[in-house]
Amino acid sequence: MIRIVHFFPIILKVVSIGHDLSPGILETVSIIEQFLSVISFFTSCLVTNYTSGYVRLINYTSYIKYEKEMEKTLESSKQMQYNKTTSILVAVQAWRTLGFAFLWGVSVGILHPAFGIPTGVGDILVGVSAIPFAHFLRKGYNWSKYALVVWSVLGIADLVMAVSLGTITASEFGISTMNTFPWVLVPTVGVPLALILHGITLYRLRNTEFPTRK
Repeated sequence: MIRIVHFFPIILKVVSIGHDLSPGILETVSIIEQFLSVISFFTSCLVTNYTSGYVRLINYTSYIKYEKEMEKTLESSKQMQYNKTTSILVAVQAWRTLGFAFLWGVSVGILHPAFGIPTGVGDILVGVSAIPFAHFLRKGYNWSKYALVVWSVLGIADLVMAVSLGTITASEFGISTMNTFPWVLVPTVGVPLALILHGITLYRLRNTEFPTRK
């Protein structure tokens, strides 16, 4: 329809050629010609604007979709890096497998069994399980977050129990083994370090999410 309107002025010119038309008819034809020219101009502008606007709308929609996908990918990458850092903090607790030293101390008679056995066994269990739990968290297993909360609470409980039992049983020895080097490093360095690691782990687990849940 728009293309036919474009040709109306030309058609009127052709029809008027070779005809002896009165001035009134010629004036009417001229007015119609001008009117159709204006309509033709505005319809051309309308079509052009509509088409370009439609293209701009498509481009803008594609851009918004692409931007959302990029934001999603970036957030997923940040979360994976966050989980990786948390898993490293968990894996560091593997040093607590050194708890076998408490069992050795009990066997040679320098540590009280009521202190050395539960402390040694608790540390060994926490240390041995640290690497597997860190691996599960890094791989994105959804349940690993909740398992690590329980693991951290039990690890803290083991430390509190060790300090309590060590204080209670220390009076039964003339010179406390835990006051001699290198045993003195356990209450002064080892216990505070382990508590700090557990605390940081629990705090970070609050914001732990899994982009690809398993």
